[in-house]
Amino acid sequence: MSIRKKIVISNLLTFLLPVVIGILSLYIASNAVEERFVYEDHFEIIQRIEQNILEEDFEKVIENVKEIEAGGYSVKLILDNDTSYESENYNEYSDKVIGEYFNNANKSEYTIINESGEASCIKLFGNDSSSNDNINYLYMVSTQTRVTLEEQNETIAKDKQFIMKTILFVLVAIVSAVILTTSVMTFIILRSILRPLNALREGTNQIKEGNLHFEIDYLNDDEFGDVCKDFDDMREKLLNSKEEKERYENNRKELIAGITHDLNTPLTSIKGFTSGLLEGIIDTKEKQIRYLENINQTADQMSKMINELFLYSTLDMNGVSFNFISTDLVDFFEGCISEIRSEFSKDNIYIHFITELEMAEVQIDWMHFKRVVLNILKNSAKYKKDGIGNIYITLSEYGELYNISFADDGMGITNDEITNIFDPFYRADKSRSQQTGGAGLGLAIVKNIVNAHNGSIRVNEKYNDGLELIISLPKAGLKVIEEGN
Repeated sequence: MSIRKKIVISNLLTFLLPVVIGILSLYIASNAVEERFVYEDHFEIIQRIEQNILEEDFEKVIENVKEIEAGGYSVKLILDNDTSYESENYNEYSDKVIGEYFNNANKSEYTIINESGEASCIKLFGNDSSSNDNINYLYMVSTQTRVTLEEQNETIAKDKQFIMKTILFVLVAIVSAVILTTSVMTFIILRSILRPLNALREGTNQIKEGNLHFEIDYLNDDEFGDVCKDFDDMREKLLNSKEEKERYENNRKELIAGITHDLNTPLTSIKGFTSGLLEGIIDTKEKQIRYLENINQTADQMSKMINELFLYSTLDMNGVSFNFISTDLVDFFEGCISEIRSEFSKDNIYIHFITELEMAEVQIDWMHFKRVVLNILKNSAKYKKDGIGNIYITLSEYGELYNISFADDGMGITNDEITNIFDPFYRADKSRSQQTGGAGLGLAIVKNIVNAHNGSIRVNEKYNDGLELIISLPKAGLKVIEEGN
């Protein structure tokens, strides 16, 4: 539940719960008061009598008066200054009780409780209520057991005390409900706020200390849960960035070491050749030509290495422009392999193209994709076994993709090397011999170019006869593919 909903519910409960408890308390108290004060409420009967008088239905008037009489009262009804009904037990005593207050001009309607008993004088509105000459009265005198004034006052005092206790009980119940509700909801909301805040604070302390290998332990589905998830995503990105930086730093160190080694060897050779020429040690023209050819070949090797470094850095910074055109992969590979087959066969590398597709239309940049093919073939050629190598290029269809498999029968790589094979400056040959050569950028360049074609490249880990790389490209008109297809 969200924090906003919790706060809304808290406010509603803080208001509604005390009201409900207050109503329940009043209901309980009213039942208690009703049990303590059992009496006949004559209000509705009086209203009916007045209505009967207005309608001049005097039989109904008498019936209602007798209903009051049955409740334990001696009654006397005066209509238009004449006695219309009088109870049998209405006597001088009753007149005495009524008369004590009847002469009080300020009390034309009253109820009394004194030593003489309980009596009521009620002024009725009848057929001519606007006239002062015709006045209707109803006198009611209780016929129940009389009590002394002292006893009545004592009862009234007790009743007042009971009522005050009832009111106090209701107030205490309402206040207690407010305090309890506020305390419980405050605890719940504070817990909902403080727990994720503590987790976030611990997380920021961990990051401040340089530790990014932790997780925020808060998975509630609320606003703080979203914040904690975003914070954890940020931590993961920082961790990935840190690991990426460390990886690039290690690659940079390897690059510097590799370039130093790879450049130092040909430079040493060039220096040796030129020194021999300058010092006149090479005394024949044939030897001089051979030395110059070695210098030229070594310079070409250094130039290729520098160009490869420049291409990778340009690709890595998205500085290479691609000219994508619709191409049939079947025609592309048949033409490309026909062009390079003889060159590779000189080094005992035999290329085989296999496909059952008549056409496989994709969007590629011919020049850069040809570099992809050449880099993969040259990489396989470096690690051939027994001086002979076979490379099988297989073109197949997979859903909305075309898969291009490059499988060789060379030395292959270990499982530990699979995760690093596409990293820049990585070489399986740690000795960095001149036979395998390069700065370890060939497959890194391949991956960047394939990614620029909205494709993916992966190693088939189940292939055990050498190394198999699989490139997946979307069919023409499709743009995005997922890694691992």
